[in-house]
Amino acid sequence: MLFGLVLYGCAQTGGIQTSIVPVTVAPEKALVFLSPGSFDALTIVQTNYSNAVVQQIYLRTDALTSGQNYVKATYWGPVGPQYEARENLPYVAFHQARLAAEMQADFPSTRMVISPDYLQNDYGAFSYAIGKGVGNDLCLFGWQQIRTADENRTLFGDTGMIQIRLRLCQAGATQNTLLSVMYHYTLTGAFNSSAWNPYGAPPRLAANIGTAGQPLYPIGRQGELDKPVAATPLMVHGVRPVNVRPASVQPVNVQKVQQVNREPSNAPQPVAPMAATPGAVMPQIPAPPVSTSQPSSQALQGMSTDTMGAGSSRPFQKVTIPSPPCPAGRTNATCE
Repeated sequence: MLFGLVLYGCAQTGGIQTSIVPVTVAPEKALVFLSPGSFDALTIVQTNYSNAVVQQIYLRTDALTSGQNYVKATYWGPVGPQYEARENLPYVAFHQARLAAEMQADFPSTRMVISPDYLQNDYGAFSYAIGKGVGNDLCLFGWQQIRTADENRTLFGDTGMIQIRLRLCQAGATQNTLLSVMYHYTLTGAFNSSAWNPYGAPPRLAANIGTAGQPLYPIGRQGELDKPVAATPLMVHGVRPVNVRPASVQPVNVQKVQQVNREPSNAPQPVAPMAATPGAVMPQIPAPPVSTSQPSSQALQGMSTDTMGAGSSRPFQKVTIPSPPCPAGRTNATCE
């Protein structure tokens, strides 16, 4: 008996093992990231078990329905020797009774309806329930399990599992707005083990990848690329023609011109501007100065009709120009 007590005492290593207590972690240690522009993460609470890590990320809530928005991620896998003394987290499969109990706890006064559609995101199949909350609130409860198929899971590879829960209530939201969170979240955590892989093997490539005679087209463009496209003619846009109206010319008053000629002036007299069509620019050309040396009409009338040429009533008088005198001592016919 004494020997047994000694062996028992030697087996104890000492130290204190704390119970499972949730702790707050920094935002950079989040196991789930939501898409930018969706719900903001306020607090991250993590609980470590001997076989799993549970992280609940509380989100911003703008709703009248009671409860807190959150996304909950549970990772089953080798957590490490420092948590071996803690209790295990039992695995709970997805079934209708279990989901009904969770929704009743999160939405005690809201009737939730499970969607009959089969949906998939980047991690596989998921489902959700939708319900009308208080006021104009719309609530969604989504769930997903990520796990390798049983026939592919072994002790040395493709082990582990991830479960996701999402609880959202938003005032004035639509079903597509809340459902988009289930499509665009990202898992960031992983265990340090080569055997842990709940995602399974990468999917095989399509049969037409790398095969001759199997052209690949951009999404939605196959019908356009099956036939040649005619070249689009080049459209030449000419200059818009401008309609120019000729400026209307005002007729000249002859009487006014004669009046100006009778009254000479040393200052140049500008011609009155002509009426122009609206929009046309009319140049202002000053009239030529009237010469003061030009005889007026009265002076022309006082002139003798003998000097006015063929317009006179009498014939022109013959003008006799005398010859130069002959030199002294020379008398001949040429000097007469």
